[in-house]
Amino acid sequence: MTAEMINLLDQHAHAKDGPQSLYEEVDRYCHKMEELLVEWNIEDPTRSETPDAVRWLVEDHIMNIYSMIIGVRRFVKPQSQKYAVDVIILRAARKIVSHIIYYAKEAARSPKEVTSDMFLYYQ
Repeated sequence: MTAEMINLLDQHAHAKDGPQSLYEEVDRYCHKMEELLVEWNIEDPTRSETPDAVRWLVEDHIMNIYSMIIGVRRFVKPQSQKYAVDVIILRAARKIVSHIIYYAKEAARSPKEVTSDMFLYYQ
């Protein structure tokens, strides 16, 4: 899905149709990605007794999905709406922050184990 969206953004640079059609495609993409996260219940392994390596791998995917949503929405946002609040971007940003806070609290509970393991994983 992500490759399709990037290809669409590349094609749009040479397309004759207006930015509205691109904005609609990006909107559909963002909704599909959010629906996929809910359908797969992908956040469950990050909050359960799953092995750390699996949790961090899943968390990495979650962060990348939400970052992609933010990136493509900002990329196609009209200049006239540059400072307007976008509901999808706001929701994705809040999800990213909530995941960061969750892991920060977890690292504070057992700092030596979690932080050293996280460092090795994300290295």
